[in-house]
Amino acid sequence: MAIDPIDISEEMTTFKEKLLDKGYKSTPQRDELVKWMFTSHEHFTADDVTEYFRSKGNKVSTATVYRVINLLLEFGLLIQHDFGKGAKYFEHILGHEHHDHLICINCDQIIEFVDNGIEKLQERICKKHGFKIKSHSLKIFVECTKKNCEYRSKD
Repeated sequence: MAIDPIDISEEMTTFKEKLLDKGYKSTPQRDELVKWMFTSHEHFTADDVTEYFRSKGNKVSTATVYRVINLLLEFGLLIQHDFGKGAKYFEHILGHEHHDHLICINCDQIIEFVDNGIEKLQERICKKHGFKIKSHSLKIFVECTKKNCEYRSKD
């Protein structure tokens, strides 16, 4: 899982401010894990993070990765997804607009999309029933129409 050399200084500043506010310390390992999570453009699992760092020769435990993930969830900088694959997936949300997901049940491809019509429909339904949306997550499980889809990643 590749990461791009993008500027995440704002995200790191926010993370470090929240650490201090909650009485946590900044550590080099924690900072490196958070940088990876902020620069990843894919949905990832805790195992993905652990495997990436171990492949680079870094000693990191899955427990440490989960502690960092839990901090980011607590701080509202990361969101957790259940894509029906038997693992929890995460993505960073700081500076990213809301989006929904299409998940292929055969090849595990995940497509992010935004549709204003769907957003307005959800608002209209909530208003009709006397509710105001605070947050939502739409996941649509699909079978993609690629000819080779059914032969990929069925394990």
